[in-house]
Amino acid sequence: MDKKFPGFFAGLASAWRHRELVVRLTMGELFSAYRGSLFGWFWLVAGPLGLLAFYSVSTASFAPSTNKSDYLAYPLFIFCGLIYFQTFSELLLRAPSMLAGHVQMLKKTMFPTEALAWIALVRSSISTLILLGILVSFSIVVRGHPAPAIVLLPIIFGSFCLTMLGMVWVLSIIGVFVRDLSYFIASIMPALLLATPLFYSPADVSEGIRPLLYLNPLTFYIEATRDILVRGDFPSWPNLAGALTLAVITFRLGYGFFIYTRHRAVDAL
Repeated sequence: MDKKFPGFFAGLASAWRHRELVVRLTMGELFSAYRGSLFGWFWLVAGPLGLLAFYSVSTASFAPSTNKSDYLAYPLFIFCGLIYFQTFSELLLRAPSMLAGHVQMLKKTMFPTEALAWIALVRSSISTLILLGILVSFSIVVRGHPAPAIVLLPIIFGSFCLTMLGMVWVLSIIGVFVRDLSYFIASIMPALLLATPLFYSPADVSEGIRPLLYLNPLTFYIEATRDILVRGDFPSWPNLAGALTLAVITFRLGYGFFIYTRHRAVDAL
């Protein structure tokens, strides 16, 4: 077990140091996953794009209660949350078995174990970035012009990625010692879907329940993205500050916990 608890920038430095390995293994996984398929990498975004088209067409005949002024704004409203939840759920379901799935490589080589989380994140983020680009274009169509605050979108998405990395590192260690963790996460995922403001905003719920929504880390990123793409405003200070603070704390503690305990976890595999 490592004696030193690393700082925030140590995690970023590690990613930069192993960047070529991360890119090479991520591309290898993707090419292997879609080898032989007719449409190849299109399947990365096929499902969400199909849903976006469905919501856009289905809401053309009625105006939902959340946005009566423009029916196209409702699909945009939903997908500002769905793209985050897609990556969130994929990584949380994958994290508990991440180390066990590479046990031979970890035990027989000097492989940087922390890079596994980066590989999982990059693989999931490729489709998210493509969808985010489509949503930006969709937002311009809906609003008629790009929002000035759109320049903050990379910061919000980058903060989300750091938060997810911290969570993946922690869950990957716990998953080694608690093998039921993956089943537990899968069982509560439907509840997490309802507890995430995808089809509604925090302003739509009662004031007594509203603070509970911000126990869900996705709420900060979803609402900040909606402020930009749907409302055309700069993210509110609580949402922006919450997103950045959560990213720094989760990434720092997650990476430190992983480095501090990784040797014990690998020995337990």
